[in-house]
Amino acid sequence: MEPFDPTKPNIARVWDYWLGGKDNFAADRELAQKMLAVHPPSAQMARENRRFLGRAVSYAANRGIRQFIDVGAGLPTAVNTHDIAQHVDPAARVAYVDNDRCKSSCAHASSGDRVALGELGLPVVPGHAERVALEAVEKAHGTCLACLAAGLC
Repeated sequence: MEPFDPTKPNIARVWDYWLGGKDNFAADRELAQKMLAVHPPSAQMARENRRFLGRAVSYAANRGIRQFIDVGAGLPTAVNTHDIAQHVDPAARVAYVDNDRCKSSCAHASSGDRVALGELGLPVVPGHAERVALEAVEKAHGTCLACLAAGLC
């Protein structure tokens, strides 16, 4: 894992910036503005993606799903998967999975189970989220019914 360097932008922190989070730095904000210059709807797309996550998790939780796996979770930011699921049922469990150990190990209060792919013993293979998610369900939470939320960053 590369050492932390706030002068190097990180796409997860760019998304954090677009979502109104506080875990970003000048380099991230600069890249975010450059990206908006090339593709102006990017920030709005990030916010719409987050709203969709909220609707999907709420829908599943309101129908009895109590275990969630957020693949490609990125950094914790405003209204995370566990916030939504635990609003319906405080006992809901969330496993956050990401191929970046730094992102997946970022902890904050009541964040659920924040799990790195390496900690589950799963290979990091881009483009194979379904297989990784199924293995994560099996290794992290057994065979109980779970909902998969696949992130974009």
